[in-house]
Amino acid sequence: MEKGMIIDTSSILFSISNKKDIFAAAENSFPGTTIIISKGIMREISRHAKGRGKIAGPAGFAVLIIGQKTGLHIEKDAGYVDAWIVREWRKRHCIVCTNDRKLKKELSDEGAHVVSFTRAGTFR
Repeated sequence: MEKGMIIDTSSILFSISNKKDIFAAAENSFPGTTIIISKGIMREISRHAKGRGKIAGPAGFAVLIIGQKTGLHIEKDAGYVDAWIVREWRKRHCIVCTNDRKLKKELSDEGAHVVSFTRAGTFR
């Protein structure tokens, strides 16, 4: 089992929208844990940043933060992001942080350690 945490698009955007630093919170709550995201997650965030919805601003800020963040492990992926997250969890058996209910249920049903990021800037 690798000590790592996959953080998905929903959690990153939720944290930025609530003016919280999910990466610092992960480092504080799970010391020594490698934070893992995929290029697909980066693509999803960039796509939101180019949009016109209420999430465009936070997504643009997320792109900047991720670009400046050191120590992130960015994985190549293929296909649908949620499928990559499930495959990666099966391979690594690491923590997964998602605020997506469907993905959380799917992973929890398989026995994954799944957490959500809260408005308070903590994990539950």
